[in-house]
Amino acid sequence: MTYIFRPEDGRELRDERYGSVFIFDVSERARLKNLDVALAVVDVKKRSPRHYHCQTEEVYHILEGQGRMYIEAEVEEVGPGTTIVIPRNTKHSLENTGAIPLRFLVVSSPPYDYNDDHEVDNSSSDETPA
Repeated sequence: MTYIFRPEDGRELRDERYGSVFIFDVSERARLKNLDVALAVVDVKKRSPRHYHCQTEEVYHILEGQGRMYIEAEVEEVGPGTTIVIPRNTKHSLENTGAIPLRFLVVSSPPYDYNDDHEVDNSSSDETPA
């Protein structure tokens, strides 16, 4: 069983639209059943696609860089030390507004499932299903 994870232990999932997510597979490697942890990076002047999760709750904790968090109808400037709580069925997107990569931890429960990633148009104001 693994208890300690370093950035180089992550498996990179690259998306040229915005950046990378480094998956640590803690649910398998540390035998955690109810949460997952990842390191995410939004490249300079990029924005993650607006999306929501039906099953997953997330917490983002900004490590470095500056950005703008879009969560439902709210827009907030974020930077190191900022923690963002994202309930399920909540549309969200993160934009890098700074000069360096925006790096943040992602904690999700239950563990991340690619099939629970539902993208919507960044300009859309439609309601997310309850």
